[in-house]
Amino acid sequence: MNLQVILIYIITGLLLQFLASKFPFRKLEQPREYKWDIASVLGATLFSALFWMLLGTPLIIFFLDLPWISSLQPDISAIPPILIGLIQLLFTDFLFYWAHRLLHTQLFWHAHAWHHAPKHLWWLAGLRASPLHVVLMGLPLVISYLAFPTAQGGTMIVILIIIRVLNQHWIHSNVRFPFERQLEWIIVTPRVHFVHHHVERRFSDKNFGFIFSFWDRLFGTFVHPDVVQGEKLGLNYKNTNLRLLLGVPPKNKKIQEKSDSAFKDAQS
Repeated sequence: MNLQVILIYIITGLLLQFLASKFPFRKLEQPREYKWDIASVLGATLFSALFWMLLGTPLIIFFLDLPWISSLQPDISAIPPILIGLIQLLFTDFLFYWAHRLLHTQLFWHAHAWHHAPKHLWWLAGLRASPLHVVLMGLPLVISYLAFPTAQGGTMIVILIIIRVLNQHWIHSNVRFPFERQLEWIIVTPRVHFVHHHVERRFSDKNFGFIFSFWDRLFGTFVHPDVVQGEKLGLNYKNTNLRLLLGVPPKNKKIQEKSDSAFKDAQS
């Protein structure tokens, strides 16, 4: 990651934070957990670097050598660049949707709980991720490159990584935007994604989309923000920040049972 990309991330985040102070769409709990948000960003950056070094890149190298993968290159290269870029964007966001739903299953929830822990959402809180979270959300990018094994496909993956971080800034910002109700038919707005961070699992197990909102509408997981009651965000059980960061469940068995019970109730 070069300095220019880092500056884009920071400037975009600060701009959204300024807009949130001027045009908020809801009142948020205080205080923010600045230290843990910053620690999480540093941790997620480290986890991502390790993922690409130890798993993502080796997987791509291995599968690109397979004849049936390399045979796709001529056909994909023949498609107009703009069209293939749009198809790859849709395909990758579709994979992100399902990877996100996987993180909300009982098996993988505690790898994702750290992302849901903040009671106050802002652009840095949106980058919280445990090691396993990073792996499961990184695999869609690996699959996307293998599905589009061309030079343009590789460039698009770099673009998608940048878009993904900027998208996290966007959907976790407390900003009211003009025409947001119209936009929500196609893209995920902060208002739509805040439903996903609701303290109640019946709401937080909805609105899984990142860029496009129509995946949730198509697969029956969309909840309109206007019907959601209450303002509280975060988890409905307690765990230490360190255990959450590492993706480890609560040490207390009763708290663990409460978490599991909440998941089962949300699914019923």
